[in-house]
Amino acid sequence: ELRVLQRAHRERVAAIMAKLGLEHSDLANRIFCVRDLAYNRRPSGTCDLESFVVAVWNLCTSELRYLCFELYDVDASGFLEMSELQALVVDASTIDGARSDRVVRLMQDLRTCVEESPHGALSKAEFDEFCAARPSLLAPAYQIRDRLRRVVGGERFWRRVEARRQMHGKD
Repeated sequence: ELRVLQRAHRERVAAIMAKLGLEHSDLANRIFCVRDLAYNRRPSGTCDLESFVVAVWNLCTSELRYLCFELYDVDASGFLEMSELQALVVDASTIDGARSDRVVRLMQDLRTCVEESPHGALSKAEFDEFCAARPSLLAPAYQIRDRLRRVVGGERFWRRVEARRQMHGKD
């Protein structure tokens, strides 16, 4: 059982991931430290109660492709430049997987898409298309979301909330 909600103290994101039974990654830091990002601070690696609740809501009700796009569009340009895409790929990889063949192929494919894009970067639509064709890019984010949905509220609850949110045009 995840008891993080019982404490208003800051919790290490790595400890939250361990309680969820998942490997820690820098992607998890970005997701759970979204308030740090909102104030243009580097993700601290710790999460207070408010940040945890915001992260759970964002993860469990948002379309993850759009959420990750927003988290990594650091300059708010509406495009993901190669450096931002590289940060996403590296952050989504665990320590052991950072140099895997899968990561190398993803980086090559992303580089090709950026070179073919008329903007020299990926728009939200281009990123969406890339993620649809290569779901492994965001697989770690989906793992976090799926585990959180089971632990906090249950899968059925989150499907209903997600459907209502989409019905009201919040994604």
